[in-house]
Amino acid sequence: MAFSTSDVSRTIAAQFGGCQEFHGSDDTRLHTAAYYGDTETLRELLKQMTSGEAINRRNHLGCTPLRLAATGGHTESALVLLDHGASIEVPDVKGQTPLHVAVKNLHFRCAEILLERGADPNGDANNRSTPLALAAMQGSLHLVQLLLKFRAEIVIQRKGSTGLGFTIDPLKLATAYQHYDCLKLLLSSGGKPVNTSSFTGVSSPYHIQRCGSEFAELLYEFGISPWVKDSRERYPWDTEPRGVTRESENSGGLVEFFRKIRDEPRSLKSWCRLSVWRRISSEKKCASSLECLPGVPASLIQYLTFERL
Repeated sequence: MAFSTSDVSRTIAAQFGGCQEFHGSDDTRLHTAAYYGDTETLRELLKQMTSGEAINRRNHLGCTPLRLAATGGHTESALVLLDHGASIEVPDVKGQTPLHVAVKNLHFRCAEILLERGADPNGDANNRSTPLALAAMQGSLHLVQLLLKFRAEIVIQRKGSTGLGFTIDPLKLATAYQHYDCLKLLLSSGGKPVNTSSFTGVSSPYHIQRCGSEFAELLYEFGISPWVKDSRERYPWDTEPRGVTRESENSGGLVEFFRKIRDEPRSLKSWCRLSVWRRISSEKKCASSLECLPGVPASLIQYLTFERL
């Protein structure tokens, strides 16, 4: 798809719409106080404010005072702004909402406050990432848990301002950045990676071969099919592992694991666990419901809930 100069101009204009180049120190005081978390000054300025529009005014980069407070994780300042009617979803020129930057900078409490006040857990549709994807990429298990609690979508399909579609897949990010616990939580919460070919040649998490066989085994045990080709028509076992850093000495290696799942059928025990897990997921029950079953050994509960692979 070709884009004209006018297409690019319209896209840029839409992103910078409403941004203002401030003149004079008075114009920037609210933004400055929010950025530094100066809550006392913030309260005084808000008392003097004659127009409610000023609280949501965007600077030259599209940042509102709330967006700046969230950047620094200034929870008290964020609460003051929200209590005075600050809009919680105004994005900056990059499509970053206050929640987006709070998660990006690992400010858990600030992110929690924004979500409790009604922030969209999926962020702005014009951004090429989501808060959940950022949390998974950084390996913040607590933020992943928080966002899932507020019903963040795991895998999202979006269209950019140019009209081209793209996929945001936290499972692939957790795999690529070697965050095992985040990947496990995403899978146990119903996440299913989307198999898409791209210019990188990465079609599935199995093709991200930098993390050792424990990641591939986890994906396999959750029922994610390895029978998918990348953009060069290669299955995972047809590619050379690169930069494997977490391989244990006794695991047999990533290549051996791929050959095993290619050449051998899934074990009956694995099929049984997968069937139980899918039944639980379809009935929207949590894994802890298994612990209430009478007479089931703790070791079996651990296996069924993927505590042991």
